[in-house]
Amino acid sequence: MTAVLANGTGMFKQAELRSGLKLHAADVTEARNYRHDTELQPGLIVTLFLSGQTRIKLGNREHDLLADADTPRGIVLACAEQDIFTCERLCDCRVRRVSISLPRAWIDQDTVDDPYIEAIRRFSRHHGDSLLWRPSPHLAAQAERILLTAGNGSFLERLRLESEAAEMVANGLRQFDGPEHSILSGRDRMRLRRLYDYIDTLEGDSVTLEEIARQAGMSVSAMQRLFRAAKGLSVFEYIRLRRLERARTALERREMSVTEAAYLAGYGSPANFSTAFKRQFGLTPREVLKRRYS
Repeated sequence: MTAVLANGTGMFKQAELRSGLKLHAADVTEARNYRHDTELQPGLIVTLFLSGQTRIKLGNREHDLLADADTPRGIVLACAEQDIFTCERLCDCRVRRVSISLPRAWIDQDTVDDPYIEAIRRFSRHHGDSLLWRPSPHLAAQAERILLTAGNGSFLERLRLESEAAEMVANGLRQFDGPEHSILSGRDRMRLRRLYDYIDTLEGDSVTLEEIARQAGMSVSAMQRLFRAAKGLSVFEYIRLRRLERARTALERREMSVTEAAYLAGYGSPANFSTAFKRQFGLTPREVLKRRYS
């Protein structure tokens, strides 16, 4: 049922549960920059990061996730078609995470007419879409127990592992339970795409929320609700994140200096930029220049 692979870098665990779910858990510290490609089948992936920094890519979407004991991170990814999922980690960075994969058949097997289930199915059909959220202490504790459970011992131990995994999935999918997710229609996704594209063209800090909302023909309050539903962030939080991500990409490609990257991200002070950069990614801009992803 469960394979536990232990080596000099830590522990990796995988299990195919009797419910049809697949469990992947890891507590690893890489000896060098690490990249791993996995072929995914259609379905959903619910992942909780307890600590460390990881970059994940699916299709043309990528996410940089940074977690610690005080701020675990959760993400639900939609895989609508067979595709390559890429995971990248920096050397000497300890990463602890638990992932549960839900195959398409598992999502489609419930025939109950329920808006909650329909919201999940609608989300799962948009390849590469993601939902980020901040897990509760209870959910983080569940993930901790999964990491600590060997899963290949007694019947009761295996049963407990399956129970913890099922509850973690329920908590992750609960993010779709509410009116903010039932409104993510095709029209709203088109609005979000226009907003994302517009935000990526912005320079400086003179833009207002009203100007951004106007691009999608909606009110500021409706736009904020839509961003919260889609990204778990306010509009300005998303803008700051995108600028930092662009600066990081430029540094990784060695296209500019730290001072130039600070300006690109909208910071007049390289020191303030470095502080915000490290808070977001867990390392400084200069460390990125020295330790690029392979």
